[in-house]
Amino acid sequence: MARSRKSDIVDGFNVYKAAQRAAQEGRKPSDAEEPPPSSGKPPEGERKIGSHIGRTVLPTKHEVTCYECGYEFQLAGAVKTTYCSKCRAKLTVESVTINRAWSEDVKTAGSLRIASDGVVEAGTLMANHVILEGRVIGGHVRAFRWLELRTASGYAPERLEATRLRIGADAHLILPEVRFDQVEVLGTLKARIHAADWVQVRPGGRVEGEVHTPRMDVEMGGMLRASLEIHPAGTQAAHPSMDGDVELGRTA
Repeated sequence: MARSRKSDIVDGFNVYKAAQRAAQEGRKPSDAEEPPPSSGKPPEGERKIGSHIGRTVLPTKHEVTCYECGYEFQLAGAVKTTYCSKCRAKLTVESVTINRAWSEDVKTAGSLRIASDGVVEAGTLMANHVILEGRVIGGHVRAFRWLELRTASGYAPERLEATRLRIGADAHLILPEVRFDQVEVLGTLKARIHAADWVQVRPGGRVEGEVHTPRMDVEMGGMLRASLEIHPAGTQAAHPSMDGDVELGRTA
C-alpha cells in the first residue's frame, strides 16, 4: 500500500488566502485612497462663504431745513430736489452762486454763495447755508443753518438773518458786536461776542475782544485773546444780530 504524501494534499482554505493575497498585490490604490492634488478652488456646486462680499458705500447724510415750514430733517446723497418730510412741499436743493448785481428771490435747501463781485440789491434770499464774500445792500438774506462770513466789501447787518455764525478761514473781521446761538471761528474775529450755546475756535482761528457764552472751546492751533465770561446756559438770550455798519476785510 502506497503512502500518501502530505504535499499532495490540497488545502482549499490556503488556496483561497493565496489567491486573495495575489489580488491585493496586483491591485492599484483607488482614487478614494489617494486624494487628488488641491487646485485651490472649492468643489463645483459648493458656495464659498464671503467670496461675493463687497464694500458698501453709504450715502452721505446732511441736515436740511424746509424753507416753507422750517422743519429740519436729514437728506441722504446728492439730489437736486426733494420733499419736506412734514409739509410735503417740493424743495430745491441746488447750490446757487451770485456774481453780479441781484434783485430776485432765491429759495434753496442747498447753499447760497454771494461771490466777491456779487451785490444783493433786493429780493428775499433763503438757503440752508449762506457764504458771504460780496455785498448785501438791500433785500433780505436768511441762512437756516450757517451764515459764513469771508473777506468781503461790506453789508448792512439788518439784511442778514441766522442763528449760527461761521468766520471763514480767510476772513479778518472787526465787528462791534455779534449775537448768535453758535459761533465758529476759523479766521480772525475781533468783536464783542454773545453766544447762547457755544463759541468754538478752530485751528488757525483767532478771537479778540469779549466773549460771553455758556461754553468756550479753543482747539489746538487756535488763539484766544479776550475777556471771557462763562455763564449758565439760558441766562442770556442771544438775539442773532451784528450791530452797526461793518466794513469787512480789515484788521486792527
